[in-house]
Amino acid sequence: MNRNISPSNITRLGPNEIFTYGSNEAGVHGCGAAAYARTHFGAQMGVGIGPTGQCYALPTKDQRIETLSLGAILVHVQDFLRYAVEHPEQKFLVTAIGTGLAGLAAREIAPMFFHSPDGWVKLPPNVFLPEPFWLAMKEFPDFTLYDDVPEEHPEDGNEEAGLLG
Repeated sequence: MNRNISPSNITRLGPNEIFTYGSNEAGVHGCGAAAYARTHFGAQMGVGIGPTGQCYALPTKDQRIETLSLGAILVHVQDFLRYAVEHPEQKFLVTAIGTGLAGLAAREIAPMFFHSPDGWVKLPPNVFLPEPFWLAMKEFPDFTLYDDVPEEHPEDGNEEAGLLG
């Protein structure tokens, strides 16, 4: 298998596993996966970007708790991927960021993890994406980096809150 799939319901973490959740830039972790990160994995209030506790806060909302533009989210995803490459000893379990409270679709967020000005790129081996992101990539016919992207979509639902997942 060529894909890294994060669990759909993350309830505990191993010593080097990092819960990667959709946050807001203000670091107000009051709802959804962010609240779960705070109550279960040590995410600190006021830290809305980057490592916090046994987590990585990946913003999809701004300081005013409004959904960020896709371009702004892409910058945060690229920063996260650089961080993951710099920390190969850690395993980043990404939730379905942006698809819950931020109101975005998996097909809008998933390509950001494979984006490059020169075309598609593979994920760092220590980054695990939720199944809905892999399924969304089927909508891009030129996405051929992996030979086992599934053909069918699972039942719709709030993937991020389902993780809380």
